[in-house]
Amino acid sequence: MSSSIGKPVSLVDFVESLRGQNEEIEVVSVQLLLESTDKVLKTLLGNEAANLIKKHLNMSSLSRDTVNFNPQVFSEDLKNLLGEGARFIELEIIRNFSSKYCS
Repeated sequence: MSSSIGKPVSLVDFVESLRGQNEEIEVVSVQLLLESTDKVLKTLLGNEAANLIKKHLNMSSLSRDTVNFNPQVFSEDLKNLLGEGARFIELEIIRNFSSKYCS
């Protein structure tokens, strides 16, 4: 997946930079973003903590309904749950996604 994504300042900016060309690409991008989110949470926090956070953020339903993914709400919920640590998690999600899917 090729992209001309610059350095986004937030997860919201990053997701918005993925949107646009067509809905099919958007759905695939969001699915890949959710996979990156899952990987980052598990790597940084371990399986149990990652599962608790995903449950709190309702990520299990997001993975089945990617069209309704709202990056603003996700980012706010993550910040409400993790405080300032959410910013680090978001940057790691962007880094993980970019290293795998952006060239």
